[in-house]
Amino acid sequence: MNELVSIGLLAALWALLWLLRRRWTLRRAGAAAASAPSVDGVGLIKPQSLDLVPGALLAPVHTPSLVETINELPEADLPHFAVPVGWQGGRWYNLVYACLVGDAYHILITGQTGCGKDMLATWMLLTLALCKRDEVALCIIDGKGLDYALWSRKRVVWRLAAEPEEIAPALAALTEERRRRGAILRAAGAQRWEEYPDRQALPLLVVYIAELSLLADALGSVAKLEAWLNPELASGRAFGMRYIIATQTASNFAMRWRSQISLHIAGYQPSASQDEPNTGLTTAALRAARGVPPSELPASVPGVFTAVQGRDANMVRTVRASLVTREELRSALAWLPDRPPTAQGEEVLASLLAEPAEVSVSVSLPSPGVAGSGSSGDAQMDTDTDTTDANALSSIASAPTTRAQRQQRRKIRKALDAGLTVTDIAEIIGGNRNAAFALVRSVAAELEAERAAAAAQAEDEVPAGRKVA
Repeated sequence: MNELVSIGLLAALWALLWLLRRRWTLRRAGAAAASAPSVDGVGLIKPQSLDLVPGALLAPVHTPSLVETINELPEADLPHFAVPVGWQGGRWYNLVYACLVGDAYHILITGQTGCGKDMLATWMLLTLALCKRDEVALCIIDGKGLDYALWSRKRVVWRLAAEPEEIAPALAALTEERRRRGAILRAAGAQRWEEYPDRQALPLLVVYIAELSLLADALGSVAKLEAWLNPELASGRAFGMRYIIATQTASNFAMRWRSQISLHIAGYQPSASQDEPNTGLTTAALRAARGVPPSELPASVPGVFTAVQGRDANMVRTVRASLVTREELRSALAWLPDRPPTAQGEEVLASLLAEPAEVSVSVSLPSPGVAGSGSSGDAQMDTDTDTTDANALSSIASAPTTRAQRQQRRKIRKALDAGLTVTDIAEIIGGNRNAAFALVRSVAAELEAERAAAAAQAEDEVPAGRKVA
């Protein structure tokens, strides 16, 4: 009898535990179903406040940190390369996220200047790099110089195009990489990247384009850009390549490549005519789906976006991205291993590191108010300030007045010849970042001019026996 009672009590306890677990599971599933454009996170973080951004539905005023973001991503979706899209507030924070494998293949981020496109992309890329650093590679095409300079030496970064002149070679390298991956997958008998067993040997390559219009400038026209972009998006998906593309508005580009976008994340736009090109849904459809059209988002609050997956009105969420502070960025990057220098560049790197660069120099500048007179005064550039005058930076870059500066320029030339990027070398130099970049750019420009002159001279030197009268 006692045994039957014990068995009954154990059965009752088991049933109670099962019901409690079921209730918890349903709560998690309910939170997920209400929070994201695809497979969603679970809101379990208590908000700092219940304040929501006016005019942005559930987008919170305060957002969780980068560490809290990583903790919120469900472990079950980490193998699918989950990236955060934004937060929704209320009683709990709900993380909206998407998966780059099996879900949102290519992402378009749009919005006017100041809406937080780079802020969102940095949050995405850092989360991805920290969670999947051995199975992901990043290609960052910036073209603005300094925004991603801190990333340049990280192993997870496959390529960084920080300067405008580095963009076209990076695009050519991406095409070549797509072909290389295709050959590897065909040799392995795999029809797509997901079937390839060794993700460390062939990691998911995530390409972030910080401003699409800069690519058009690099290639010479929008038509050439679109001719390059469409096949890369269409075929890159099968080869383990994902694109996150940012631009102010997609309305200036053809529909062909835009049809390859799985997830639209749209920030503020000044006109309702920009709603559909940047989300795939009309203004009325966005409102009906309980999302805020981009033209109605608050213009003064960075990081607020409306996310739309495909053309499904049920997959619309208005969210706010986390702001990754400078301190968080440096701390997160410190966890990522550095990329070892190439064998060709090791000696040059050691040389640059052994002798710190002398970026602060005295230069002769025209005296104020004496334009064209030939008189001059001395100006000393301070290496500890980032507010250096542009004309003075130009003088720094072009006036090697000391023996140490001439040696430094020779080392920079060797580093460029060894294949190091402008960003790599400027980061090694240190000191005033603007002055360091100006110096390296000037040496790179000299080197390029010398190569162009040598090529032109070679073309002019026709062999004597073949000269045309």
